[in-house]
Parts: sequence; structure tokens; C-alpha cells
Amino acid sequence: MSREDPKPGRWILPLVIAGIIGFTYTFVNALPAAEVPAPTTTIAGGTTTTAATATTTTTLPPANAALVAAADGFSTRAGELVVTAQQLNDEWDERVIEFADIRDGLTELRSTTGSLVDEVSELEVPDEATEAWGDVVTAAEALTAAADEMFDGLVNSEGSERRLNALDAYKAAEVSLQDALTLAVAATQG
Repeated sequence: MSREDPKPGRWILPLVIAGIIGFTYTFVNALPAAEVPAPTTTIAGGTTTTAATATTTTTLPPANAALVAAADGFSTRAGELVVTAQQLNDEWDERVIEFADIRDGLTELRSTTGSLVDEVSELEVPDEATEAWGDVVTAAEALTAAADEMFDGLVNSEGSERRLNALDAYKAAEVSLQDALTLAVAATQG
């Protein structure tokens, strides 16, 4: 009887697999650490901001962090208000909605815009952002004025020109508000 293994190649496959695993482990560990791309945020109104990749982390003081969070909320809400204003005007111009619907919609828009402006005006701001926050308040007040003018243009003017001009002013005020919020946040971060 022969003592030779009848299937001499059956140990080659496990050796090849072990070699592949060992090579992969060595290769992956030799790779440099990957850089994580900075998140890109598009703020309503068309402004795009990209955060720089940082090698160290810093913690903002609580007041600054609160301002950043509040500014983010204001930014989102202002963007939603512009979408609502545009939708109301489009639907009215296309006669999808009745006069009472746009009147009620613009009344609600004025109220919601006023609430946003009140919150912006009443926010306690850290010292380093006080000057920049003044521009935020000014832009927010322009948003209110444009909302009022849009409503007045609907109920007290013949034609649509005054209302649509106010809509354009509303959108421009929202862009100014977004820019001012970005600058105020930047002021809190050094």
C-alpha cells in the first residue's frame, strides 16, 4: 500500500487564500488615512457654503453654539417661507386657488414672517456677533415689509404688478437674510 497522498493539490487552495488575506491585510494597513470631504450645505436662496476640513476639533462656547443652532433654524424657516410665498402667488396667477385662499395664505405668511422676525430680534447674541446680527435683524425686517406689501398689493391694487414686485422684494430680503445669517455664524467661530 502506498503512503502518498492521493490528492496532493488539496492544500494549495487554503495556502493561496491565506496568502491573499495576508497580502490584503498588509496592503490596507499601509494605506494612508482617508480624508473625509467637507460637507456642502445649500442654504435656501442659493447660497452654498462648504465647511473647511479641520485637523483639530474645537468646542464653541454655549452662547455661540446656541446662536449657530438658532441661525440654522432661522435659515430653514426663511427658505420655507419663500417657497410658500412663491407657491401662493403661482397658484393665484394660474387661478388654481380662489381669492379667499390667497388672501388667507398671505395673511398666514405675514403672521409667520412676523413671528420669525420677532424671534430674530429677541435672540440674545454673543458679543462677537452683535454687529453682524444687526444686519440679520435688518434683513428680517425687510422680509416683513415685503410680506405686508405683497398682501396690500393683492387686496388694494388693480392688477398683479405691485404684488409680484413685493414677491421679488420678499425673495431678495430672504437672500439678504441668509447672507447675514452666514456672516453672523462666521463671527461666532472666530
